[in-house]
Amino acid sequence: MTASPTTAPPGRRYTTPPEAHDTMPANQHTKAQNELVASLVGADVDETVTNADVAEALAAAEAAEAEVEMLERRIEDGTDLTTTPEEFGQKQNQSRLARLFAKGAEARAERAARARRLRACDDLRREIEAYVGEAGSECSKLLRAVENAANAFVSKMDDRNRLIRAWHERAQNLGVGSHDMPLMPPKSDGHLATAGEGQRGLISGLGVVAGLRRVQGADPLPVLRGVLSGVRSETINPDKSVLDSGTVVEKPYELLGDLDGEFTPLPPETEFYRGENGGLFAFDPDKIPDTVRKTCTRVSRKEAEQR
Repeated sequence: MTASPTTAPPGRRYTTPPEAHDTMPANQHTKAQNELVASLVGADVDETVTNADVAEALAAAEAAEAEVEMLERRIEDGTDLTTTPEEFGQKQNQSRLARLFAKGAEARAERAARARRLRACDDLRREIEAYVGEAGSECSKLLRAVENAANAFVSKMDDRNRLIRAWHERAQNLGVGSHDMPLMPPKSDGHLATAGEGQRGLISGLGVVAGLRRVQGADPLPVLRGVLSGVRSETINPDKSVLDSGTVVEKPYELLGDLDGEFTPLPPETEFYRGENGGLFAFDPDKIPDTVRKTCTRVSRKEAEQR
């Protein structure tokens, strides 16, 4: 089975490098980041180089080249009879040197841009690592609280319904009538009655009237759905409620617990292949498809880690 550029063989996942978990002071972090940038860029970096510096160097090179071209035309058309070989050579050297300086400015600017990108990547990685680890467990706790609260609500409503059902049966056994009017039940029944039809969500035939108070049984599930119908995600289908989603996660707590999970290390015998589009794939040696061997290029673990 193939594995995508961000995944590994079944049951295995890439591991976070040990250095990704360090917690160092800011000054040590800056030093480590400078060393990282230098090692990846491959040269000392002057991050103060700007596009304006490059433009200035290019303009100087173009001006020096234009001066040489003008001097050559003046010599060719016979209007300059005094320039010596030394002066001509000096102009050519100055032009060539200016062009080399311009190329050097471009190279420095490119290294500076790469360094800034690497620093930004390193900062983002550290920001992510500072956040992960607890988020999944916090979400699990919140979900557990939701589940516990829902179960507590349903259990409370069930207890109430059982109590009302017992009252309703006792009232019927006493021979009191049904009462739906917003008036107190007759005095002859001790101002007691059984309740008739109720509004939607209430359980028909499960209620009593005591004095001016109507005590009605209710189905907790439609009530709970009514609350959940108002729950929406701002990042995933904000126009749909939780009840509109047809997807059901069978093991929600396992999913949340693995939100910020670390990749388990790949064994030493793992083989790596790079596809035509640059994608990296990892396989168990005995589970490499023939198509991969034919169409992909095998690379070393070191090359895979430095991709």
